[in-house]
Amino acid sequence: MTQKLTHGQRTTQRLSQKLRFQLRVLEVARRNLPRFLRNCGAEKSGAIDWVESTMAFDERLTQILSLEGDSSVERRRAIVELVGNVGANGYLEVAPGEIALRAAVPVELVEELRAQLMDFESRAIGSLDFREFFLFQCSKPGLCEALAKAASIVRIEKNHGNLIQLLRFLRKKLASKLFDGVMECLRDGRLKMRPSTAGLSDAMESTMGAPDLLIDFDGGSWSIRTLPNGFGDVHLDEEIGDALRKRESLLLRMGEFLLENQKQFFLRGPAAAVPLEQAMAADRLSVARSTVSRAIGDKVVRTPHGLFKMEKFFSRSSLSPIAMDWFFSELFRENPSALLYGDGELGEELRKRFSIKITRRTVCRKRHSFLGKLP
Repeated sequence: MTQKLTHGQRTTQRLSQKLRFQLRVLEVARRNLPRFLRNCGAEKSGAIDWVESTMAFDERLTQILSLEGDSSVERRRAIVELVGNVGANGYLEVAPGEIALRAAVPVELVEELRAQLMDFESRAIGSLDFREFFLFQCSKPGLCEALAKAASIVRIEKNHGNLIQLLRFLRKKLASKLFDGVMECLRDGRLKMRPSTAGLSDAMESTMGAPDLLIDFDGGSWSIRTLPNGFGDVHLDEEIGDALRKRESLLLRMGEFLLENQKQFFLRGPAAAVPLEQAMAADRLSVARSTVSRAIGDKVVRTPHGLFKMEKFFSRSSLSPIAMDWFFSELFRENPSALLYGDGELGEELRKRFSIKITRRTVCRKRHSFLGKLP
């Protein structure tokens, strides 16, 4: 079985042994910095908040687990392996036993660390499936009657690992009034759809990674910039330095293209996004279409409306993927019962709610794509 690697791990594999060692030293120093600042009594200076806000998601989780317990090599191995297998939706992607095997540590240590991760601010990060996440939420005191009854049933039955399966199961098992109570809890936020990863990193609220391009409205005008390359005053080979400058220049020009052709998106939000064609961008920027494809691939842009994959701004369909995702998320947020609709019923609800017409095939594809982001 091939182990899934993160983007950072794939990048590190291409580096020389010396540079990998230097990056590892920097990584360890960065993760230990908040602890050092706390020991120095720097809580009130804001330095700790700043350091933690710039950490990537996996760095932040590692730092959370490293603050408690011993700092043995075995524990560090278990932490790295556990955090590396937390998915974008906050769920653990492999079984704890597999993590213990990969890290060569006892499974009890992995479960201990996972329990710490789930208890952190009651976010339940590291849950195995929605059933475990649901029961974790129901372990809090002061439950309403509907959730308490639902929890008692779910503890017995174990055949529902995601949100949709659980809701369909509860609809059959609960009285109508109690099921309506569960849906009301889902609607008002007392019952969450997934573990909460928001706020653990300003640069990475949805585990996309740090943005490659930043488009902001500041001081009455729009600004487009890229993040520093991180090399500072380190001397770079001329060819590498030239490649980095060209990459930055192309990203900035791409940002100008998006700002010019997605004006309504930047002014009004995701619902106003329009689909753009890569061929159009290639003509405007005077580059090959393949260059545009590479330029937007695996790139993230930060806007006043949040983080977005740059490729989402481009599509051949009549509706932007960004707008489509927003329509689905808004519908499910306002009416959680729509999670149980069939494709035809869901398409009709989207038409009534947002005045958009989507083919049943597209509804089916996008519905499954969106639900794939849920547990």
